[in-house]
Amino acid sequence: MAEINPEQAFYAQIYNDQVNFPNYGHTSHGDPYFITILDMHPTSWLDVGCGHNHMIKECRENKYIADVLGVDFACPSADQNCDMLDLPFADNRWDVVSAFDVMEHLLPEQVDTGLSEMARVGKRFIFTISYYRALTEINGKNAHPTVWSADKWIAKIEQYGTIDDMSQTDKGLFIGEWKDYDAKE
Repeated sequence: MAEINPEQAFYAQIYNDQVNFPNYGHTSHGDPYFITILDMHPTSWLDVGCGHNHMIKECRENKYIADVLGVDFACPSADQNCDMLDLPFADNRWDVVSAFDVMEHLLPEQVDTGLSEMARVGKRFIFTISYYRALTEINGKNAHPTVWSADKWIAKIEQYGTIDDMSQTDKGLFIGEWKDYDAKE
């Protein structure tokens, strides 16, 4: 069991402050890729860092995919509160793991663990990563502590998975398969 993520308190503060952050987590950077996920024909989908769980709720309500779950370590509207650094799921449990606007919220030293955990529980991935500082800041702490170039993210992701289409990485979109996909089946 991993230690409590030190970033959890920062995000709990944001979710609990409806005056200064009334819309935080209510939209998903994944919304433009919802159809892309459905076109992948997944049998199961885990949305990591789901915020208020908008996409998973829509998927469930419309019965697009029967086996779906949204997890977040701080948002009270997630289906399950858990940390992506210690996902409580069996190896190879999810067909698709998404993480929209999540990776840059990790501390640099947490990125490997986050990618490793998603690779452990999933077969395929789709996520977006911002290459810029966040607008959200509290006491001088920016919500995006890991602002890396596209090339650095590509190199890091390719340690854990194969990116299917490099043409979208300049926009921060990554779609692919985790390494050892065949070995995990």
